[in-house]
Formats: sequence, C-alpha cells, structure tokens
Amino acid sequence: MTRRWQVGMERKTCLFCSLVYFSLMAILFLAGDAFSQACVYELKPTNLKVKGHLEYYSIKVKTRPDCSWTAGSSKDWVNFPAPPSGKGPGSFKVEVAANPTDMKRVAHVFIGSKGMTITQEPMACSYAIGQTQVTLPPAPGSGQLQVQTAGGCRWMATSSAPEWLTPAHTSGRGPGVIQYHVSRYSGTSDRRGRITVGGKTLVVRQEGCRYSLSSTQTQVPSNGGTRDFQVASQPSCPWRATCTADWINITKRDSSGGNTLVTFSVSPNTSNQKRSATIHAAGKNFRVDQNGQQAASVQ
Repeated sequence: MTRRWQVGMERKTCLFCSLVYFSLMAILFLAGDAFSQACVYELKPTNLKVKGHLEYYSIKVKTRPDCSWTAGSSKDWVNFPAPPSGKGPGSFKVEVAANPTDMKRVAHVFIGSKGMTITQEPMACSYAIGQTQVTLPPAPGSGQLQVQTAGGCRWMATSSAPEWLTPAHTSGRGPGVIQYHVSRYSGTSDRRGRITVGGKTLVVRQEGCRYSLSSTQTQVPSNGGTRDFQVASQPSCPWRATCTADWINITKRDSSGGNTLVTFSVSPNTSNQKRSATIHAAGKNFRVDQNGQQAASVQ
C-alpha cells in the first residue's frame, strides 16, 4: 500500500513539473514574440552641428513599415514647421532659431527613447558705433557713445588714455550707451585718445588752450600811468601774468579762464633814458615802453 502511494505521488509530481515547464516555455515564447514585434527607431544624423543663424534641416527616420512615430524637441528654439509624425520610414524638418547669445547651446530631438543631438554655435556678433570722432573743449566734461549690436553680443570698452579719458562702463551686452569722461586740460596742443568697442574706435580730440592778446605793446609817458590789455582764452584755461621789472606793478594778474583784463601801473621814470620791460601772460609777451625825462633846456 505504501509503495503504491509513493509511486502515485511521484507521477503527480512529474506531471506538475511538466506543466510548470511548458507554462514557462509558453511565456518565454510569447514574450519573445512580443519583443520581436516592438518598434525600433533610428534618427539620421545622430549629431548635427549648426551655425548661429536661423536654418532648416531634414531628419531621416528609419523603422519598420508598420511603426508609427511622432518626434519631440527638448528646447523651445528647435521647432517643427510641419507636424513631425508619420508611419514607417520617412523624414521630418526641424527649424533651428537664431542663437541670440554668444555661447554654444545644445538641444535633443527624439522619437520614443531614440534621439539625436543638435549643437548650435554662438551667433556671429557684429558691432557699430554712433560716431567715430568727436572734439571736446579743454574743460572737464563727458560724452556718450552709442553701441549697436545684437541683444546677446558681449562687448568691452577700452581707453588708450585712461589717465584723462575714462569710460564709465567697460563691458556690457547688447545695444547700449557708453558714458565717458574727460579731465581738465591746460596744455596748448590738442591731445587725442581712443575708445575701442567691438573693434570699432571713437577718436576723442580734446582741444588745447588757445590764448591771444588784444594788443602786444603800449607806450607810457615818463610820469607813468595805468594801462591794461585783454587776454582771451576758452573757459577753464587758467593763466597768470608776471613781470620782473620793479617799476611795473600788475594789479590784476590771474585768471581761471575766459576773457580777462590785465591791469598794471607804471611808476614815473626819473631818468633821461627810455626804458622797456615785458609782461608775460598766458605764454604771450606784452611790451611796455616808457619815455625818459626830457633834459632841461640850456639857458
């Protein structure tokens, strides 16, 4: 009895194992069949390098004839002019917008888990400035320079004479205005400096101080007197009048600029000899001649 029971159990166990085996084989077969039916996609090209301007490109799709597909983009600067969908092998177009920055950027176009990479170069920046030369007076002052370029383009402003010509802003992005400053200048020759932005140059010429005298000499009688002459110059151009002769006293000798009178007095000449002296004002010479005392007539 026991032996028969054992044989029966062995037969049932073998039958159960057979059922499990064939069930697993069926599952694997069905899974393999399902796997063999899954759609696989391939995009060509897999990597696309493009320039910074607006452009259109065609992307090819490789798959089985019965496989439907729809493409998508990871960035909003890669768009599709027409619906990017189809069935079986085909193609679609992408629109790559102009790159408004000065940096490289990357986007991905994909169908399912398959994708391709688009790498776009920075935009080609060009620059222009509102003027190429300007003339300023000797007084301290400022000016403006218009910078014209695309919104994403960086620029730097440099001065060839930073000791007196200074841009308020030395860098920026996109179109804008550069404020620059010049310091006071008391030289008599013009000086020049340059502000360079994006390869474009503004030449700044600052005038030197110009001086002139209303006259260059005067005649004074032996008993002396008061005289004057005018020095003309631009505002902010200082000057000083000097004289080494002790018989000339300058009462108005300094000016911070502009048109100013030089007033002086001449002492009486007690000698019989004519005498002369020079007043130096603003780099110019003014001559003073004074007569001597007339000799007493001989009885």
